[in-house]
Amino acid sequence: MRLSDIPTPALCVELDAFERNIERMHSFFADKPCNVRPHLKAHKTPAIARIQRDAGGVGFCCATLSEAEVFAAEGFDDLLIANEVCDPSKVERLIALSKKVKLTVAVDSRASCDIIVGTDLSVLLDINVGMPRCGVAPSEAVELARVATRAGLNVKGIMGYEGHVTVIEDVDKRAEATRKSMEVLLGVADDLRDNGYAVDIVSAGSTLTYDVTGTIDGITEIQAGSYALMDTEFAKSSPFEEALRIMCTLVSVQGNIAVLDAGLKTMSIDHGNPGLFPEARADVLYLSDEHTSLVIHDDFDAKVGDRMWLRPSHVDPTVNLHDELYAFRGEEVEEVWPVVARGYRGP
Repeated sequence: MRLSDIPTPALCVELDAFERNIERMHSFFADKPCNVRPHLKAHKTPAIARIQRDAGGVGFCCATLSEAEVFAAEGFDDLLIANEVCDPSKVERLIALSKKVKLTVAVDSRASCDIIVGTDLSVLLDINVGMPRCGVAPSEAVELARVATRAGLNVKGIMGYEGHVTVIEDVDKRAEATRKSMEVLLGVADDLRDNGYAVDIVSAGSTLTYDVTGTIDGITEIQAGSYALMDTEFAKSSPFEEALRIMCTLVSVQGNIAVLDAGLKTMSIDHGNPGLFPEARADVLYLSDEHTSLVIHDDFDAKVGDRMWLRPSHVDPTVNLHDELYAFRGEEVEEVWPVVARGYRGP
């Protein structure tokens, strides 16, 4: 199959860039004690996860129970649900899954422990290291460990996401902020050990902090996701390449406005409008449901019916809008990867 055979809009992966991204991330950790635990929420695609596993990925992160169920069914047997599961209706599914694979779940409160009390699930204490999202205050971590233990849970270690530093584009300032967040996380690990807890896992990191967090003594694994496919937002301050792109058809040219057949139902713009390649000789004006409107330059030479590329600004929610990824090299589509976990809500 050739790219020209695919109906647009289509979400595509440029294989040369993708393979370089995989090599860059996993070779970085090849001689380090820290492991890569790729985050499946970025792509929801078993075919990509198998490539990451073959490259050295040690276990995987999931954002939801349903993702974990899908990937367990696909043969992945070491899964961390890096979020609190606080819906009582999901407890039986958690228990069932834990009997099939090595499963670990994040907790950050008495309530999140009480939901799964008596299940003997393995848990990581989710620690707030500065990101205004989930995570217990560092000063309350020891008490949370006691609560989890009394609830019959198996405390395996801790995790903390320094996502708040990823918005810092200056590399040196981002590295400094990353180290400060990891000082907090490792301080919690020390407190827990002083109180008799074996902290086997200290999980942290992201695509934009892997080369700092992953070299800090005491961090055991990095939860990186976007690196494999990448988007315009993270590529601004990252060595990874934008392998993900959307193939569109030019459907209208009126005056200085050109229109593509992909819009808000094809890609997320929570991180900004998609990008164009320089050779497009145009700028993105805005997106509507089914269209992207461009302001064209004087030397714009595309015509109605031509194919053009858009570069998504945010990998995760964009992939979640598609049923398959077209993996191509040159003009040839080598594989079609089903986005298996997309839309699955459980049995």
